[in-house]
Amino acid sequence: MVTNARGWAANLAMFRVVFLSCVALPWGLRCYHWTVSILPHLPRTVWQPISFYQLIPLDVLCNTSLARALALANIFLIGLAIIGFRTRLTLSVATFVSFYVFGLMENIGKVDHFHHVIWFMAMVACGPSALLFSVDAVIQAYKGADQGTMEQEFSGKEALWTFRYIWILLGLLYLGPGLAKLESAIRTNWAGATNMQNLVLRKWVELSWYDPHFTLPPRVDRLPRLFMQTMGWSAIAFESGFVFVVLFRFLRPALALIGILFHVWNGVFLGIWFTTIVPVYACLLDWAALGRAWNHRRSKSFVVVYDGGCELCRRTIAILKSIDLFDGLTIVAGFSGDARRDQFPQITDEMLARDLYVVRGQELSAGYDAYVKMAERLIILWPLAVIMRLPPVATAGRGIYRRIAEARKCTVPASPRGSLAARWAPSNVVHWTGIILSAGQLGVSGILLLYPHSQSPRVLSEKWLAPVARVFNGVARRRPNWPFDLYPTFAGVTPGEVFTAESRWALADGSEKVASPDAYWRTFANPGLTWNITSQLANELPGEQKRAKALDLVKALWLAEDPEKGKSVVAVRVFEVRYKLQSAPGPLAALLEETLIFSFPVSELKDHETGR
Repeated sequence: MVTNARGWAANLAMFRVVFLSCVALPWGLRCYHWTVSILPHLPRTVWQPISFYQLIPLDVLCNTSLARALALANIFLIGLAIIGFRTRLTLSVATFVSFYVFGLMENIGKVDHFHHVIWFMAMVACGPSALLFSVDAVIQAYKGADQGTMEQEFSGKEALWTFRYIWILLGLLYLGPGLAKLESAIRTNWAGATNMQNLVLRKWVELSWYDPHFTLPPRVDRLPRLFMQTMGWSAIAFESGFVFVVLFRFLRPALALIGILFHVWNGVFLGIWFTTIVPVYACLLDWAALGRAWNHRRSKSFVVVYDGGCELCRRTIAILKSIDLFDGLTIVAGFSGDARRDQFPQITDEMLARDLYVVRGQELSAGYDAYVKMAERLIILWPLAVIMRLPPVATAGRGIYRRIAEARKCTVPASPRGSLAARWAPSNVVHWTGIILSAGQLGVSGILLLYPHSQSPRVLSEKWLAPVARVFNGVARRRPNWPFDLYPTFAGVTPGEVFTAESRWALADGSEKVASPDAYWRTFANPGLTWNITSQLANELPGEQKRAKALDLVKALWLAEDPEKGKSVVAVRVFEVRYKLQSAPGPLAALLEETLIFSFPVSELKDHETGR
């Protein structure tokens, strides 16, 4: 192993901070914003509970105060876990709260797949993610220093196994979509140029209709057909092979680069940025090995020699070691019988009783300057090192250091007890959590992937396959979409036409205006969800239920529309429309046919509380 147990603990500590700061916390903030701006105005008819939410009364799911309180508590708990305060407790509670709060947004007609946020929060909570670079580690180091112990003793492979389960879960996320695309490519030419063009055009139409921030990217749909086919097969190879390639250490850096390019392509050309996945790629790099290599290049020798009998010195050095992710500091205690002390005869006992020293090759730094050198050695303290070198700060710092150094007392004899054993969850907690999460995702995604085949009359007629097929069909029909699901496959062949419902404002002069992207955005803030709602409305059979859904939709749009645009509106009309996708110059979609299905006068849209 190039990286030892301490190195993997350092990697996991970095992943904890990166993942929680760049994924869990932003998603928690987004969820809170959703409870404030979207949830209170959602029509009740759009709610389609999934998973365990089907057992919860709709009044509870729609309760804005409850959702907002839980969302705020979740943000607070995630913040505590980021800094590493009572990490296992706070992150475990945050995982359970997120399990409910994050999933609320999945119950309104479209499942946005960020289930992995829950998986990785659970894995980080169970793994030893706070042994370094955390408040917990600082407190542990402080207590250990008072007992004469300076460094934690890292043993076992809990951190490495935590990463292994994260890698497998990340691979399972891609595996289902990859296999679905592979099957579709073989059976229906999914990777063909025509389907690739239609897929891109349909996504652009969705964004241009329902997202006011959308800007049309370069027209890749007009690139050579061979290029489009290559992109399709490349996506299949990446998604299908990820779970296997990620298990090989020497391939992970290349896989990280390819994965980031894959997501950048999707973000630029499809508007799908996967912001909850890209930061997770931090788990694919061995940061501890890279950090050690960096420190080795800067200086092969960097030793801190301190007064081992000084309580303040021990505490300070122990705390610095607790944030030393990349083994940048080698510490040697003076007055302790440490054999390494003899390697530095230039530092006398009298000098050591007065100051702390850093030996860097032939360079010797003492006191305040030694602390500056240590801050420069620890990557996470680089900003502090820059500030400490500023002349006014350095002058004041040397004075403060001198007063503290002269006032310190050697209250504990120089008899350090060695290393402090790292305390965290036993490996079986990591294993059980990883196995349950992996089995849950593999099982549910596998069932949903095979569901179309399990409905085949031929399969149902086989005595030994029929019971399995019935189980598959039962699970699939119950919509177990949270926190496990088959991630979007995009494996269906995209037709060259779109059929949906379109709301238009009827003006007093007889003209019509299509409801603006701003109105859709203020109502749902999710173009994919909006597309699902309008498409389902168009495909629903005529009746009172369809009329009620259409009325709820246009009421929400009316309240969200710019009041200036609504002054001359006398009614709103809902059409079933069919558009043809086109790569030729001009609009992305050309109207083929339209059918008026409902017309509502403005008086029927007005909200009695707002008067609109």
